[in-house]
Amino acid sequence: MLIDKTASEAALLVALLKQFPGVDLQIVNATTDGRKVVLLAHGDDDPGVFYLYDSASKKISKLLEREPWIKPQQMAHMEPVAFKARDGLTVHGYLTRPLGKEESRNLPLVVYVHGGPYGIWDTWDFDRDAQGFAWRAARRLQTLVQDWQLVAPRGVAR
Repeated sequence: MLIDKTASEAALLVALLKQFPGVDLQIVNATTDGRKVVLLAHGDDDPGVFYLYDSASKKISKLLEREPWIKPQQMAHMEPVAFKARDGLTVHGYLTRPLGKEESRNLPLVVYVHGGPYGIWDTWDFDRDAQGFAWRAARRLQTLVQDWQLVAPRGVAR
């Protein structure tokens, strides 16, 4: 992501990030004059909360939660992982482990391999499927197919 460090929005985002540690913070919308800004704070354990920032009063007020029935303190965390495939290619992904069993090794593992080649990627974000497996005491590894030589475009034989 490229950010113009001289833009007023960049300075605002940097200042607001300090008030929301450990989450992804997005500017979702704003008034044309920039006085009121709608923010979305979310993470791997939280689907997100919308806030309204008023630049005149410098106050942040909570608007609504995306899924208020989800309790972030009861959700598992994603961790980035990388490993070598047998062809030597480094495969990157995210591993979600059940809450309270992060160090356990003998748990079931669900491997979710998917791919593009265009427009599909993994992100550090709330993932309902990963949380569901973690809730049922299983680990989930999600990874992107990276060897595009193996993937033929639709309708083309290799």
